[in-house]
Amino acid sequence: MAALKYRTRHQKLRVIELRRLRPGIDVCRQVVAGVVCGQPMYREQALDLGHDDKGGYIGLVHARCNRQAGAIASNRGIVRKPLVLVSGSGRKW
Repeated sequence: MAALKYRTRHQKLRVIELRRLRPGIDVCRQVVAGVVCGQPMYREQALDLGHDDKGGYIGLVHARCNRQAGAIASNRGIVRKPLVLVSGSGRKW
């Protein structure tokens, strides 16, 4: 199920963009790891309505590209705790 922020307005905009899609001519403009996909899009493919860094929309993009870029951006915000080694626990491994 889509997140609440991706309901109604977002879905309506996606439908409008799908109607405007020129299959094989329009290309995916999603940037993943600093590289624009640039591959053609077709209606049979899984397509998302992509976002820019400022919260706006960039238009239709491949779902895989969109989700990969989102995962990379999300993982940048994760602060990982350093591994702590406990010495002197009394156990001999």
